[in-house]
Amino acid sequence: MSLYHPIRLKMPRSKLRGKHVPVLFILIAMFAFIGSMTSSAYAANVVSLDTNAGYAGSNVVLTLSMGHDVALAGIQFTIRDTPDSLFLISVTKTSRLSAFSPPSFFDLDTLSFGEARILGYSFGDSIAAGSGDILILTYEISPNTPPGDITLTFDQIALSTPSAVTVSATGVPGTITVLEPVALTPHPAGQPANKFDQTAQAIDQDLLRFGMTNSAYPFRLTGLTFDIGYTQLSDSDLTSVQIFEDTNGDGTPDESLSFSDISINGSNITVNGLHILIPAETIRYYILRGTVALNQVEDQISLSILSDGVIGNIEDATLGNIPARADGIVADAVHTATGFTGDVSFDLSRNIIDVVKIIGVLLGNITMDGETSHYDINKDTLVDITDVVVLIQQILNGETQPS
Repeated sequence: MSLYHPIRLKMPRSKLRGKHVPVLFILIAMFAFIGSMTSSAYAANVVSLDTNAGYAGSNVVLTLSMGHDVALAGIQFTIRDTPDSLFLISVTKTSRLSAFSPPSFFDLDTLSFGEARILGYSFGDSIAAGSGDILILTYEISPNTPPGDITLTFDQIALSTPSAVTVSATGVPGTITVLEPVALTPHPAGQPANKFDQTAQAIDQDLLRFGMTNSAYPFRLTGLTFDIGYTQLSDSDLTSVQIFEDTNGDGTPDESLSFSDISINGSNITVNGLHILIPAETIRYYILRGTVALNQVEDQISLSILSDGVIGNIEDATLGNIPARADGIVADAVHTATGFTGDVSFDLSRNIIDVVKIIGVLLGNITMDGETSHYDINKDTLVDITDVVVLIQQILNGETQPS
């Protein structure tokens, strides 16, 4: 007979409950607590990828982090990019994996579209329980990738303890946003007409017009560089350079842009210190103005702005600040001193040299060169002594240059 049997028979049911319920309750609570500890230890293991952004054809870096409740000696991940536009080119471990060998990795793009595998292990100390970044992944974005999001998900996560016990984990996807470049666009009014045509002065003239169309995120313009080409001129002949915003794109300068530094150096005009925020999906137009000292016919200046001359950042609360890329083509602006009627010596001034040259042409002692219209002072389609008389009168009246 059981030792407890008489006691159980003799004691009232109410007293039985009073003596044994607390013991049963404690036992149940203990098992539940142990069970909850086991389940929480495995449920807390999470592997995550962060977000970043870049341009087609460029490299972009993602951080892989991990939180785990047990020490680990081996890790293995298979990461899929959708759409298949990424190629894993490097994997670097953080200090959390200091005891691990350098990670092995390979991209299966040629075998199984959009998969990259990463393995890491330690022959000595394991990675202690904890959380934080463990790997830095560098991906190359395919050059032909259209703007939009690329999602990175975990096809496989395998974690091992030092005793080769598998640890379950969940994966949190990451995203790489492929950005659309800021577009350099032609100005609706076109490039300025030749500002050196039929003139001896180019003071505060429109030299170049262009536009910029922003993409899906705000763009802060911080600097511009213009390329310059000279014929018979030098950078010392170009002064008083300013940049204006042309608000409505009608070709008329509006508000002058403030800047901290603008310089002309050799073949470039460099503008630094701009602080212009261009909202998303917005187009803005600009005009470059300056004064050019002309000396003779065929003095020429050409100006252009190339995509690498646009400096700034894409600004977004989620993506952060990312150096912007510009793309597009704007036609060059070319200005050439053509001379004017009466200036047959091509020095951009009516003077006695021109009188002597026209007389020499009439006498046959000097060959007519340049435009015939420059010798036809009175514009009657003939070059004769009347032109000499008119030219002398212009010089005496002080009309040495076009008004």
